[in-house]
Amino acid sequence: YIKLKNSADFVSVPFSSITLMADTGGTWKEVSRNNYDASGTHTGSVAICFPPTSGYYWTCPKNEGNIFFLDMQGGTDQTIIRLNQPTADRFDYGTVITLMFTDAGTRVRHSGYIKLKN
Repeated sequence: YIKLKNSADFVSVPFSSITLMADTGGTWKEVSRNNYDASGTHTGSVAICFPPTSGYYWTCPKNEGNIFFLDMQGGTDQTIIRLNQPTADRFDYGTVITLMFTDAGTRVRHSGYIKLKN
């Protein structure tokens, strides 16, 4: 699961992001929530993460960096309940990733797999 602040869902606004740290057993903990300047410089590798064809379990390409733009494929009403669920796709313990959203409306849902802090 992803541990998010105060059990409150994260809902994207234009140019917002959420930073997560991999924990044990394929779970995640929230590090921070931010707005970002899309015109600014991004260091490091930025990969694209696409929505699943069905359901709420997303898979981000773990070998392509740790900053991900989430491409909503034109659908802004998306929900994320779990990241990289298959064992082979899980990030190493302690890995910090940032999910960046260019559109409003994507929800990171507080659930058994995602624990929000804020």
